[in-house]
Amino acid sequence: LSSSETTGLSLESLRVALVAGSRPPESLLNSFEERGIEALQMWGMTEAIASTKATLAPGSENLTTDEIRKKRLRSQGRTSFLVEFQLRDEQGGIVKKDGNAQGQMYVRGDFVSSRYLGQDESTETEWLDTGDIARIGADGSIEIVDRAKDAIKSGGEWISTHILEGAAMSHDAISQAAAIPMPHPRWQERPMLICTLKDGKSCSEKVLLQHMSTQVAKWWLPDVVIFAEEIPVTSVGKVNKNALRDLYLGKDSHVIPGSGNS
Repeated sequence: LSSSETTGLSLESLRVALVAGSRPPESLLNSFEERGIEALQMWGMTEAIASTKATLAPGSENLTTDEIRKKRLRSQGRTSFLVEFQLRDEQGGIVKKDGNAQGQMYVRGDFVSSRYLGQDESTETEWLDTGDIARIGADGSIEIVDRAKDAIKSGGEWISTHILEGAAMSHDAISQAAAIPMPHPRWQERPMLICTLKDGKSCSEKVLLQHMSTQVAKWWLPDVVIFAEEIPVTSVGKVNKNALRDLYLGKDSHVIPGSGNS
C-alpha cells in the first residue's frame, strides 16, 4: 500500500488481498478496508501446509457487523480439517480452545513434516512445535499472539510484541515499529520500542505512549522508546530482532531505561 502511494500505482482493480507470514498491524488492515479491499488472513508454515483457511468473518453467524470486523482483525484464519491444532502451556499441559486462553501452538497431520533433517529420531515427532503463541476459539478461529522467542515476560505475565507494535503503528506518524525485551532487575523483562517516522512527520515519546495507552494495558507500555532512522530487516523483509537486540542491548549499547533515549 505504501509503495502504491509513492509510485501512484492504482489499486482500483484489487478486490481481495491474502495476508500471511506474521500478524499484521491493525492499521494495515484498516488501510485495506478504507480502499474497499478485503484482507483475508491465513496462517501456515513450509513444514505445515494447508493449515488454515482464509476467512473474512470467522464464526460470524451470530455476530453483529462491528463484532465481525473486530474478530476479522484479530483472526489469522480458521483451522483446516487437514491439520490438527493443539495449545500447550509452559509445563506442557493442554490449554483449552476458548478464544481467551493462550499457549504455544502445535500442529500434526498428513500435511505436517514429522521431523527436521538431522533431528534425533527418538525425539517426539507426532506434534510439530510452530514457535507461535496463539489463542484458538471454539469455532476454530486462530489469533497469533506472538512468536515464542519474541514475547516479553514481565513480572510473570506475557506481553505481545505484535500487539505493541500494532498499537504504535496505528499512530499516523509511525511508519515501522519493533518491540524487543530488555532486562529489568525487578520485572525480569520490560519492553523497548524502536520506531521509524513517516516522511515529514514528527512524534514524541510522550505523545506516542499516550496514543498507545488507549489500546493496551498501562503496564504493557514500553519503558524505552527510540526513534531510529531505519529498522534492520531479514532477507525476506521481516524485522530482524536479533540485529535489534545486538544494536540496542549488546555490550556496546548505551541505552539506559528512563534516560530519554528517544
